[in-house]
Amino acid sequence: MSGWTRRGFAGSLTRACLGAGTLAGALGVACGDGGRSGTGSTALSSTPGTAGTPRTAGFDWRRYAGQEIRLVYSGGRLEFYKTQVPEFERETGIKVQFDTPSSAPQLTLTEFIAGGSTIDGFVTNAPQDAVRYHRAKWYAPIDRLLADRSMTTPDTDLQDIFPGILSTAKVSGTDTLVGLPNESQVAIVYYNKQLFSKAGVPAPQPGKWTLQECEDYAKALHRAVEGVAGWSNRVAGSAFIIGYAKSLGRGWTNERGELTFNTPEHIQALDIYGRLLRLYGPDEARQGQSFNGDELFGRGGAAMHQEVNNRTARMAAVMDRIGYSTVPAGPRGAAPLAFSWSWAIYSGSKKQEAAWLWAQWITSKRLSLLGARQALLPSPRRSTYEDPEFKRNDPLPELTAVTMQSLQLPLAHGDWLPPVIDVPSARTALDQAVVRVIKGESARVVADEVTRELRTIQERT
Repeated sequence: MSGWTRRGFAGSLTRACLGAGTLAGALGVACGDGGRSGTGSTALSSTPGTAGTPRTAGFDWRRYAGQEIRLVYSGGRLEFYKTQVPEFERETGIKVQFDTPSSAPQLTLTEFIAGGSTIDGFVTNAPQDAVRYHRAKWYAPIDRLLADRSMTTPDTDLQDIFPGILSTAKVSGTDTLVGLPNESQVAIVYYNKQLFSKAGVPAPQPGKWTLQECEDYAKALHRAVEGVAGWSNRVAGSAFIIGYAKSLGRGWTNERGELTFNTPEHIQALDIYGRLLRLYGPDEARQGQSFNGDELFGRGGAAMHQEVNNRTARMAAVMDRIGYSTVPAGPRGAAPLAFSWSWAIYSGSKKQEAAWLWAQWITSKRLSLLGARQALLPSPRRSTYEDPEFKRNDPLPELTAVTMQSLQLPLAHGDWLPPVIDVPSARTALDQAVVRVIKGESARVVADEVTRELRTIQERT
């Protein structure tokens, strides 16, 4: 990456996204989907990587030599894994059978429901899976492995993982860890420096600007006649709406611990979210229709755009005009969505310890840094971005700084879905609630109705 310009980097990112389908981007500038789409079943037997097993004095990586583990994965890190599996096999003596179906989550769920699965390790999206998987006891408890110093290398170091990312590997509302995070995504705000300068509007101050300032800026920058929206965000807002509520002081429950979305904070969150898009979003948003916010911002059609930090490659045309900021803060602070897929172990596996070695190895400090350096994969670890070589060759230091700042915010959170088993129904209910408020319905009325719907979903499962 040494010597790359911002435009050159953008071009390389775009080619990477359109080509091999790998996750590409410095600190999350990516195009993969983290585990939902793969390349079909394959055996991983590519050329060896160069990282080697993380060397820790006194730790025995070969204690399970001769065993074979079955791992299930599909997603943006597949090509990087291909280059690293042979090295893992040589260093540990463990043979890896790597299944890469079109949908790893669907395969694991199908096998776990049927029973008798031979899966040892798999990737999990804990906010989406954990309530169901934990209740069904499909996750192997890793607390015992973490507590066993003979089984856990110091390089695993959970303190090195951003807290918001680590929270995405836990059962919602608990401290129960179900896996080790392998990436980092976080919600940020992209803004067009040129449009801000032209309008004489001050740039958003990362970590300092507020929801009120966000609305003021959106109003000042909105130029409907010129085809420029002041604000862009997801119309189907189920992933982001809880962050607005958290910034106002409320999560998924009320004072009695009941699942709810109709406290004053929830109502205000819906009102702010809906009002920003209704008054200052593109025409499609006002009609409650989804639109491609990345494309809109990428052609200069929006002054600000809230999304996760892996979208810069899709905005190459305005690369030289992009500024980055944390999401705006409410009275309790800024509360960005943080996200990662995590390596988990199946409770029915007879080779849990061998699978645990893989999970530690592939998410270690050394391999996380190697992935960021060689394949531009977004690391979940602070140590990656503090590495001197990474800093010297970072093509987007402003994005890196804002991402690190966002991931370290006290309210950065991974519980972006309510604690229910029927997640698809809950997401649909929340999406529809947000759309109704965008279109002008009463936030209070909508909040009461979606709360009843969420509780019904929770009770029937």
